[in-house]
Amino acid sequence: MAAHDYAAATVLLEVLTPAYRQQAAPLALQLGQPRLAAAWTDQPLLQVAALLRLGEPAAALEVLREQGQSARPAALRARAVWQLQQQDARSLAEEARRRAQAEGDAAALVAVATLRGEQCLEDPFAALRALAEGLKIAELTGDPADAHLLAVLGHAQLRMGSGKGRRTAEKALERSLPASPARVLALLALDQPEEAMAQASSGELAAVWWRGLSLQGLPAGQKWDIRWWTDKPAWTRIAVQIDTFISPDIAFLRHGVEPRAVLQFVAGQGKVGPVGTQKGPTQLREQLQTQVNGPDNLPGPGPTPGLLPVSK
Repeated sequence: MAAHDYAAATVLLEVLTPAYRQQAAPLALQLGQPRLAAAWTDQPLLQVAALLRLGEPAAALEVLREQGQSARPAALRARAVWQLQQQDARSLAEEARRRAQAEGDAAALVAVATLRGEQCLEDPFAALRALAEGLKIAELTGDPADAHLLAVLGHAQLRMGSGKGRRTAEKALERSLPASPARVLALLALDQPEEAMAQASSGELAAVWWRGLSLQGLPAGQKWDIRWWTDKPAWTRIAVQIDTFISPDIAFLRHGVEPRAVLQFVAGQGKVGPVGTQKGPTQLREQLQTQVNGPDNLPGPGPTPGLLPVSK
């Protein structure tokens, strides 16, 4: 859809009379207006899809109570529970997958494959296996691969250090609708966080749609942006350790910062103790110290707000 067509259609939605709104609800969702879609539709599954875009999983689950256990409600239920970060999110996704297979519901299979890919991104190989099922459906049906699935696939490939990741994300961007989750994820994979956040804002998308992928674009001081090199496993391990014992809100992106900057960040969080078997700030500083010029260059204790501004 061309930008001018999208803008014109969005303006048209705003002036629709009540008599036409119910019929236009699916278009409203496609145009990145989930609040209008949720208010206008009389179709429960469309309403649930709109609520999930808005980041209202509890309300979505309430609507789904009356929708039975078939594949499409099961797929939406699994994503709602995933948004809530409940422990049974993965098992529900597996159950939705089985139901979609039993019913031969290609659309539900692709949706579940995409969700399972997101759930497995910390293990890119597992994510690739999950996403491959969605790609196989496209191959069997002769349809183009789903843009959202491709966007998640791009992130998985980038986490493996594969050059295919950027090409996959570009393909996802080409196929995605404006203000959609697919477009936002594709732009993040292409390292365009400002445009991604603009698209998310335009589409009223909740941040849960890119949870764990990138937090760039949020107000400075609200999140820390730790960047790491995908081709340096040691940095990956250190970043995961930092994330585990300091904050789940730290973003992992595809570029490196100077080791000194990470050391300063760890020193600023010195009051935070280790969780479980993860290493605390002292041990992390020892690991990172090999990357700088001797112990005399270690930063002092205390917080260092704004050291790694999100706007970078």
